[in-house]
Amino acid sequence: MRKCDACGYLIFGDHDACNHCGAALVPATVGAAAPAATAASAATAPAASPPTRPGPASGLPAPQPLWTPRAPIAPPPGPVAPAGPVGPPVFDQWRPPVISTPPAKPKRSKGLPALALVVLVAFGAIGYMVKSRGSAVPAGTSAFVAGHGVDYSPADGSYTTSFPEQPVVQSSPVTVGDYSMTISMASVSKNDYEMATASMQLPARVPADRVDELLEDSLKGGIDEANGTLVSKQYITRGGLPAIDAKLKAPDGYSAHVLVLLGGDKLYVLLVHAKTGTDRLYRALDASFVPNVRV
Repeated sequence: MRKCDACGYLIFGDHDACNHCGAALVPATVGAAAPAATAASAATAPAASPPTRPGPASGLPAPQPLWTPRAPIAPPPGPVAPAGPVGPPVFDQWRPPVISTPPAKPKRSKGLPALALVVLVAFGAIGYMVKSRGSAVPAGTSAFVAGHGVDYSPADGSYTTSFPEQPVVQSSPVTVGDYSMTISMASVSKNDYEMATASMQLPARVPADRVDELLEDSLKGGIDEANGTLVSKQYITRGGLPAIDAKLKAPDGYSAHVLVLLGGDKLYVLLVHAKTGTDRLYRALDASFVPNVRV
């Protein structure tokens, strides 16, 4: 080992140039002293300038550090995980909105669902007003009132009846408490009258001491939904079956006649709403209506 004459860096003896500053080295002879001239020249040579650090002044590229310390990384905004078992940090996260479910309607304490028939809201507004409210029947219904209507029976054969013309048929699902049922309705609707029949399969036969309650609930629920006004009602027996016969005043000011009838495990409804001749139209509909009651 020997030192570089220019910078004093310690290098191996067999190197030709300094690894530190790059200065050329005088070959060394093993076991021989340096020539006197060399020693003298070395003594008279000007003092070597201090080594130049590589950089822009020396023309060499500045050394690049192998690792640059980074500034501490601030945690993202949000709540800090509480002290406890080691786990991932708790940051702000999107949470799905909570959709509140409306409370279920309380069941009737006596166990029988209140059956408010959708068909009773078919009182719809009449298109125009007339002054006459006599007994004359609406146009196109004379043959029907005389007993020559169009026969109709629903797909389940639960009843037969007649209309002034072929009715429009539709079904509406109804859920009452734990029961899911379907109302099947047939109707004819004109500018000056509307007429409908409907049937609904009950989940079970109604006990005898609950029949009046069922009929009353069905009628009242329909009147409330239609914003109608009850004028009169009476409990009757029609063909041996319990029923409520009621007269109403619809929101448009005209009269309506409704029959709610219970036959076994079926609930039936007849409805007539007209500008004039309401009672005559109802009597014709009632005369043609025959329920198919299972014993």
